Amino acid sequence: MFHAGIGSARQIGVSQNKHPRRGKENKMTTLSLNKELPSFHNKADKKVEINYEKWKDNPHYRKQINQGSIERNIRWMNPAILTPLDTQRDTKSKWCIERLEDMQGLDWTCFAPLSVSQDPNNDNAPFYVFDGCGRLLMAQMQDISEVPCYVYRITKEEAARRFAYTQDRGRRNLSKEIIFANMLAAKDSEALAEEQWLIKHKLYVQAAEDIKIGDVSGDLIKYRFVKLAKDNYSEAIIIQALDWIRKAWPDYGSVQQDMAMGLIHFLDKIPEAMKNGLNSAITEYFINLVPEAYSDPTKCKWKKDGGGVHNQEKESVAKGFYDHFQKSRYYSTSFNNVVRKYKFEPKG
Repeated sequence: MFHAGIGSARQIGVSQNKHPRRGKENKMTTLSLNKELPSFHNKADKKVEINYEKWKDNPHYRKQINQGSIERNIRWMNPAILTPLDTQRDTKSKWCIERLEDMQGLDWTCFAPLSVSQDPNNDNAPFYVFDGCGRLLMAQMQDISEVPCYVYRITKEEAARRFAYTQDRGRRNLSKEIIFANMLAAKDSEALAEEQWLIKHKLYVQAAEDIKIGDVSGDLIKYRFVKLAKDNYSEAIIIQALDWIRKAWPDYGSVQQDMAMGLIHFLDKIPEAMKNGLNSAITEYFINLVPEAYSDPTKCKWKKDGGGVHNQEKESVAKGFYDHFQKSRYYSTSFNNVVRKYKFEPKG
């Protein structure tokens, strides 16, 4: 199930303004800082107040750069007068079409205003889009006559610098886990099915400190494991791989993705490992020798010893695991005939 801390939301200093061109209401929110201590949003980390107190001694505290360069209101502009910055990346039309199909049209709630620059010393200078060329092309492909823009009175050289910084350092990359949490909150059918799959396998995904999805009494796993395992392998194989790991480390509390995928790959390639003597021998190996050799799964060397081949991690784990198992007292030479006809190692 989905567990999330629920905080209260409040608006501070909300004023109603008319849009300068369209005559519609345009909500603008202004914030007056408490001089003693500002209010931090409820998703800030636990150290925010400590770090804030340290930050107040920094010479850049409360310093604002280029505040006067941005227009106060969103300006609606004709896409025909907007030109991508010379150094902008190419925009793939196929990318635009795929997203328009995803949205079943152009969804304005997903369309953030474009960032546009115009030289402050020349009112007739071109308007350069330095962030949002993909959105601009989507609007043009939809024959839309106006798009919302933030207009910055800065040169194109300054715009290029700011775009480069924003992409490199100025934005957080969303984790797959937090995207999953938001799709689940939206009641997306695939996300709901993945949540039930996690519960069934006694696993959970942690999207943020206060957001856990699945069976929180089970084991932590990366969301990528769900995508790799759920639709590509049988339930029986997944259950067996997880069972072996839990037999080795019953109290560890999390499952390592590469290890789990390596064992799943091994079982998928060698179905005989799911039954009879080979299954019993491997199970005993996990119960007895694995925890004896490795105090926790992060110290396990199967991937490294199996070659550690990039983009063939599961194959490397499968080979390393089997090489170690072959050297154990639970291995029988009779297993050679079963295993030798299958290929589960890294290629090349």
